Amino acid sequence: QVLIALSFVGVVFAQTDWAENVPSNLQFNGSVTASVAIDGIDAGPGDQVGAFVDGEIRGIGNSLFLPPGGYYTFNTMIFSSVSSGETVSFKFYDSATDQVIDLNETLPFVGDMTEGNGMFPFALTGTASGGGTPDVAGCMDDSACNYDDSANVDDGSCAYAEDNHD
Repeated sequence: QVLIALSFVGVVFAQTDWAENVPSNLQFNGSVTASVAIDGIDAGPGDQVGAFVDGEIRGIGNSLFLPPGGYYTFNTMIFSSVSSGETVSFKFYDSATDQVIDLNETLPFVGDMTEGNGMFPFALTGTASGGGTPDVAGCMDDSACNYDDSANVDDGSCAYAEDNHD
């Protein structure tokens, strides 16, 4: 009797709920093929770009590796109820850190627009929290006994000397 065991190793990426909330009843659309450059973060599998108008999700692009360029692009279909006149802003979801980052660029929406392509993508840029450096939790109050000068996120752990006891 032979027992065969199979083991599957998979990578599970956290995702936003953006896809579930893109309106499906909007008449006009346009596409943006974008690249993302954020200090300290490399785009990769599981990442997403969200297109927003006045805070409402209007489209998402999942990461797609482009071998000739050696980078990831985000092909995003954007939807609108008007043929022009709305301003589209963008956010980046980094699956590795499970954070959403506001991107700097905006675009005026125009029905049937095509911005960027695989070889010349529309460039989106941003800055991760902490200026692109990893978060280091610790006490940030230099008057505390356990002050940590490498901390860039205060974790509430500061301890102070009791009065008359240094």
